[in-house]
Formats: sequence, C-alpha cells, structure tokens
Amino acid sequence: MNLYEILHEECIKVNFKPSDKISVLKEIAKLSKRNPVLDNKSEDEILQGLMDREQLGSTGFGNYIAIPHCALDGISDFVTGIITVPDGVDFESLDGKKTKLFVYIIVPKVRRNEHIRLLSKVSSVLNNLEKVNEILSGKSPSVVRESFLRHTVIEEEIRETKEYSLFYVIIQIEDKFNDVLEIFAGTDDCSVTVIEANDASKYLYSLPLFSSFWSNKDKGFNRVIIAGVKKSLSNEVLRKINMVIEDLEEKSGIMVLVHDVFYFNGSLNI
Repeated sequence: MNLYEILHEECIKVNFKPSDKISVLKEIAKLSKRNPVLDNKSEDEILQGLMDREQLGSTGFGNYIAIPHCALDGISDFVTGIITVPDGVDFESLDGKKTKLFVYIIVPKVRRNEHIRLLSKVSSVLNNLEKVNEILSGKSPSVVRESFLRHTVIEEEIRETKEYSLFYVIIQIEDKFNDVLEIFAGTDDCSVTVIEANDASKYLYSLPLFSSFWSNKDKGFNRVIIAGVKKSLSNEVLRKINMVIEDLEEKSGIMVLVHDVFYFNGSLNI
C-alpha cells in the first residue's frame, strides 16, 4: 500500500491545542471527513468508531505518539491523516507521557490484512524519536506530510510476478521477536506465520544421558517466523532484519535463512 496515495494534505493539522483526549478524536473525525472516501459517513459515526476502538485500549503507545484507528462498514478505501500537538495532551498513553504526534487511520472493515500492514508500516516510522521530532517541527501540513513520507519505504511499482523468497527466522531472544515480526507484517503481499518451538536442548535433556543438565528454569523463548516475500522486496526485508539484529553478530540466538521458491500459491491471514 502506497502512503503517498492515501495521506492527503487536507487531512493534516499542525499545532493543534486540544483540551483532552475526546477533543483530539473529534478533530480526527472532522479532518477525516475532508476525504471523499468518507462522504457517506457522518462525523458522529467516525467519532463513535474511534471511541469504540479506544475502549479496547489506548492507541497512545508511548514515546509521544498515538495511532488512533478504526474500521468502518461501507467505505471503499483507506483514510489517513496527521495531527501535531507540540505541547502534548493526555491521551492515556501506555507510558503515561503526553502525546504530541497523532497519525490516524480509518479503514474498510473488510480489509483486515491491509489494516494490519498499514499499522505496522506507520508504527515502524514512528518508532524513532528523531523522526518524530522532525515531523513535529513541521510548520505546515505540506511540510509535515513530506517529512512523514520521507521516512516510509515506498516500493517502486513492479510488474506482477510469481517469484518469491521464503524466509525462516528462528528467534531465541524474546525482545527481538516483535521487531522482526513487524517487518514482515508491514511488507506488501507477504504471507507470514509463527510457529511455537523449543530449542534442541529440551529434547536432548529428555534422554537419560543428558538429564542431569536439565531443569524447568532452562526453558527458553523459541519462535520460528516463516514468511513468503516477493523476490523484488526480499533484499529490503533482509536489510531491515539485519538492522534489528546487527548487534547480535557475535552472539547466538537468531538465525535467518532465505530460499528461492520453486512454486508459490495461496496466501495467509495475519
């Protein structure tokens, strides 16, 4: 999904001064209505969708950022926008800090997979305080838009192909798992699944010869991510993974294998 096509300048507001969380959500409903995709929805309907999502848990996930979002019936495409609040506002963020940057997303309810991919793309951009500060410094909607888009990976349009690569990422370091999974979740046309696994010691230590080495506390984290990725995007995905694990080159705990795929058909839900 190309963010250039769905992030419209008229859906961006800079230097907003809200009084509370609900005033932010009302402003999002008002701004998003500027996109004709929502012509058949009222501000009240959009606001209710946003509020229903916030009831499940705040979309303010820390480091001054929030990604308010909701899924609505009867709309044909995605709507995104940005609000900057340099002074910050209490948005019930998970880390308790005031929220300064809001990137909001309104999606068709029937396009769940694309919704998840878009959330992953946006969160990967905002997961960097330097980028957040650059976006917040923008003095106009056009500057904020360009600043945000500059940090997104916009894949060049390529002709349709059936050439895929198969990624196996075996992870035994728990705090790296979500970062790696998010890379695949944010990759277009990527089918991904996660397998719960155990390291080999669990099975070795069940043998009498090795039993004295085993204790319950030795059970560690072990996950296998398997993903089919378009070959044209494979180098970019591999580059992102290496950025996550580059400081682990001298340690064990993560292994990445990539194979060319002879045959690929079907897809998986996220």
